[in-house]
Amino acid sequence: MQLWLAWKDKLGAALVHLGKPLGNAMRVTQGGVSPSDSDSIGMSILQANSMDEALEMVRDHHHLHWSEGCEITVLEEAPIPEQQA
Repeated sequence: MQLWLAWKDKLGAALVHLGKPLGNAMRVTQGGVSPSDSDSIGMSILQANSMDEALEMVRDHHHLHWSEGCEITVLEEAPIPEQQA
């Protein structure tokens, strides 16, 4: 937990939501609902001016040191075309 809080302190206001663990992923399709094979186990929300800036924020995140296969997926919020002026 100390490493997570140190990361929070390092990012300051750029860390919009510290995050929380995720689980019980379900896939929803037109055909129904089934368990998902998602490997996502947590989330945080960052605010950055670019993808490069966001990637730098997580480049040496402590979760990457847990095991060989740990990874972080960075998703960018996309604008909704119908809401663009």
